[in-house]
Parts: sequence; C-alpha cells; structure tokens
Amino acid sequence: MFVRYATAAVQNPDPAPSAVSHFSNGNRLNQWIATYVLLILWALLEIFSQGFRHWGFVRSAKPVGGAGATSATDSAATAGSGIDQPGGAGGAGSGNTPAHHWRASQAARVARNSFLISFAVTVANDLGAGASRATFILTWVFFGISVFYILMAMLLRHPALPGTLGIPQIVVGIVLFGLAFR
Repeated sequence: MFVRYATAAVQNPDPAPSAVSHFSNGNRLNQWIATYVLLILWALLEIFSQGFRHWGFVRSAKPVGGAGATSATDSAATAGSGIDQPGGAGGAGSGNTPAHHWRASQAARVARNSFLISFAVTVANDLGAGASRATFILTWVFFGISVFYILMAMLLRHPALPGTLGIPQIVVGIVLFGLAFR
C-alpha cells in the first residue's frame, strides 16, 4: 500500500498545479510575454493617437463677422470665438486630420490587430496542445513582424503596406493557431 502511494508521489509530486508550475514550461511564459508587450504597445499607441487628435489645429484669431470673415465657412458663430479651426499639419483650412494623428491611429490599429491575433493564438496554444519550442519561436517571429509593421505604419503611407507586411503576419498567426491542435 505504501509503495503505491510513494510511486504516485514520485510520478506526480505536485497534485494541485499552481501558477508557478503552470509557467514551468519557459515556452509558455515567453508566449505570454510577447502577447503582453503587444498589449502595452497597443495601449501606448492608442494614448498617442488620442493625444495627437487635436494637435496641429490652431485657434482662429479673426474678429466676429465683418472685416476678418473671408469665406462662407467663417460665420459669426465660429470666427473669432476661439473654436479650433483646421490648420498647421492638416493643411490651412483643408479640414483634413493632421498627418501625425493619421499615422498614430494607423499604428494603433495595427497594434490592436496584432495583439488580438497574438492573444487568440496564445490562448489556443495554452488550452490546446500546449506551448512547444516551435510555437515559442513562431510567436516571437510574429512579434517581430508585428513590431516592424507597426513602425512602418507610423513611417509610411503606402497602399502596398498591408499586403506586404499584413499577409505574412496573418499567415504566421494561422500557422500558430493550427499548431494548437496538432
């Protein structure tokens, strides 16, 4: 009787797994680190995007009505009242959003999508077959592609960018998701 309990204790020394033993596989911990870093990037870029939303707009210094009103858009309700008018980086009176806001919002969108894909893949791997060395390596490849894509979204405004960097990112995500069910 004692031998049977001793043998069971050697085979399974910790019958109630804890959080420490859950991450005893370093691959699992590294997958969650990559996902958490993408979450932080998304949060920071979202804050910058919201902060840059009104940056580049200037206050109107035109008097109400009369001499300073030069176009139909300069009405008595807005001209000289201190309401923000487009200008600066968005183009004087063009009504466009400033370029830095567009870049920050695009980078935040890419970071959000990258985090959501990484989170889904990490949860699927954690609940599925478990983390392996292949999923660990592919998660960090996905992370590298994601960070590069985020940087390029901030620097470039090119229509080929989503296809050039987004498709490889999604392919790696699909491969990672598929490895969860191996």
